[in-house]
Amino acid sequence: MSGWPVSMTKCRGQGGGRLLAASLAFLFAWTSVATTRVAGAEEGETFVDTKRGIAAQRDAADAAAKRVVAGDAALDEILAFLHDPSAQVRDRVVSTLIEKGTSEQLDALLRGLGHREPLVIEGLAEVFAVRGHAAATGPLLIALGQRRPVATTAILLDALGALRSPDSWKPVLSFFKKQKKQAALQAAALRSLARIDPGQARALVDESLGSKFAEVRLAAMDALRGSDLEAWLGRAPGWIADDVFDDDPQGPRIWFAVIEELRTLEDRVKHADALRSIVGAFLERGDAVKGRARADLFSLLEGLTGESIAADLELWREWWKAHGAQWTPSAVGATPERTNTAVAKFHGLPIDSFRVVFLQDLSGGMTRDAQGKYDGAGPSRLDQAKRELAKTLERLDDQCIVRLVYFASFFETFGFDRKAVPLGKSRRSLIAASAERQVPKKPHYNRGNLYDSLVWTIQQPYVDTIYILTEGAPTEGKFLDYDRFLAHLEREWRPYRTRIHVISFGELRGRNKNFLEKMAKLTGGEVREVDPFAEAGD
Repeated sequence: MSGWPVSMTKCRGQGGGRLLAASLAFLFAWTSVATTRVAGAEEGETFVDTKRGIAAQRDAADAAAKRVVAGDAALDEILAFLHDPSAQVRDRVVSTLIEKGTSEQLDALLRGLGHREPLVIEGLAEVFAVRGHAAATGPLLIALGQRRPVATTAILLDALGALRSPDSWKPVLSFFKKQKKQAALQAAALRSLARIDPGQARALVDESLGSKFAEVRLAAMDALRGSDLEAWLGRAPGWIADDVFDDDPQGPRIWFAVIEELRTLEDRVKHADALRSIVGAFLERGDAVKGRARADLFSLLEGLTGESIAADLELWREWWKAHGAQWTPSAVGATPERTNTAVAKFHGLPIDSFRVVFLQDLSGGMTRDAQGKYDGAGPSRLDQAKRELAKTLERLDDQCIVRLVYFASFFETFGFDRKAVPLGKSRRSLIAASAERQVPKKPHYNRGNLYDSLVWTIQQPYVDTIYILTEGAPTEGKFLDYDRFLAHLEREWRPYRTRIHVISFGELRGRNKNFLEKMAKLTGGEVREVDPFAEAGD
């Protein structure tokens, strides 16, 4: 923990200037419960300012931005802002440097890429990439050659890919070849190479489609999709046939990725022959999947064909046998309502997955009652959330793998054993753990840290669907600026393809509504606004 400011808590085991989305395009480019008890698992890294209130953080962010704009802030002062305990300060300084930083400031900040703090390196790499600051290529390559956290290294590779300097090709290729056991870094390097020189990267992309790592195969698929759609469509049936389901704890990620691309495919009629082969491959392999993977298949088939057929694989096979040879795909790529494959519902949203995490808000707003009073006499939002979760857990299939994550400023996890425990053995323990959760009373500990808890959850095995229940906007975490949050979330999400649904207690408005809708859309999820007290009589 040495080197972190006292007020920056970087823990394990603890139960602005607005960036335009387009300015962060470089980040998008390819782009445990035992049978008898529930215990919090080791949580991931959390970024929380435990010394200042939200208003004080906002004032500090305003002051930091003014110092940057004035142009007389010393290098060390700007670097200190970039690893300030508050995400408000960090986000504001990054956005200010992107929007208003002078060339002289950026040149001076190149030295900061040798800083010991990962937050400094990550923030600067983002600034240089978005600004297209070509002089950063050399310092970024030097930083890449040093031992850094995986997330930091991935951001360095993103930045090098965004700058597209020919000088980066050989060093990044060398880095790629050294990552024989680091799937995440090899995938990040491949994405970078595919942006630096798509033509030169093609042979490596083709080779990587056969990687033993699903993360690398996904990166190669994304790269091929970006450069040669016809080739991507031609290879897709083989990916479906070869995808490993039982051996991959993350589930059929390749299957999910192919379906996602086909949902948004334009000019489907033009690609009719390729789509016939892909649909045939899906139907042939359909028995190997269940839960979300099969539900996604039925939804895709309805969208491609325009046919409303029951969620029955044999009925679809019969229809395909009769019509497949002459079939022409629907020209309109609208995604239909989800086919009724749900095993239960959560606040009205269908659950068709057997690998579910409920990510639930424990921030201060969850203590409000039906009249909006904090700690009122009646049932609170948290009381209603516990009730609905218990009801849902009772209805889910015993074979489902279900885990819980509760987030305030920090977060607690339940059910993340080394071995996946089916709900039939963990249900009582999970319901008991939920019943015991309370909003933290300690000052500054009852905020909403969505980013850190969500990214940690996405990275865990046996998770393909997350249901977030929240009552407000995030107020702590590594990123708060909505555009930065979404850009970095997409980078973390791409190797997993987890679906994220959002349930909001209360009406969503303005930028927070837009933010949550974008997050759900990115992952193929849905957003639903509910009145928890209206549900009380259900």
